[in-house]
Amino acid sequence: MQQILNVITPSPTQDLVSLDDMKQKLFIASSDTTKDFLLQEIITNTSETIAKLCNRVFGYEEVDETFYQLEDGSSQRLYLSRWPVLLTDIKTFTQDGNDLLAAPNWVLEQATGTIYLQSSLGSWYGVIDVDYSGGYQLPDGAPGSLKFATEALIREGYMSWIRSPASFGVRQISHKEARIGYFGPNLFPTTGLPATWQTVQSILNRYIRHWV
Repeated sequence: MQQILNVITPSPTQDLVSLDDMKQKLFIASSDTTKDFLLQEIITNTSETIAKLCNRVFGYEEVDETFYQLEDGSSQRLYLSRWPVLLTDIKTFTQDGNDLLAAPNWVLEQATGTIYLQSSLGSWYGVIDVDYSGGYQLPDGAPGSLKFATEALIREGYMSWIRSPASFGVRQISHKEARIGYFGPNLFPTTGLPATWQTVQSILNRYIRHWV
């Protein structure tokens, strides 16, 4: 089975936590914007790293996904690439051009984005196309455990910068009361103690997309 996915409406952000929430967790006053550039960079970098580790996109997007080269008898399941998926978020569902939305022989597992063919004698075949929206409304809609894992890594990344900002390639220019922060040529690292990563990985295991 092969898949092609085209994004129709991308998520406005892939950040798993918001800047305001992270500032509260770090006990930084909302009126203090001196570290906003740094925190936002850590949030985005960490969120991208987690998405890559989980082999998926978390943000809620409308996509068109096509399944083809389906061998007869090979599978009664289709795994959508964006999930969770509500039944009402499936706009079109066709098999070789024939509408399946009203067909009674399939069911959607919303939490995992899995479409099951209920017939015990058949399997998916032909070219199947699904236009749907799936994922989380980020950052507020991210699951609590996913937020916790992200925040743990962000917290350690931030504290590492506090201890040694030069190692992150961060520079600041000050003029009177104004301060401008920027990143030097060094790549911004994602940090974390081994014990933290072990905890994070145990959380992420339930969010990983496995190729089938």
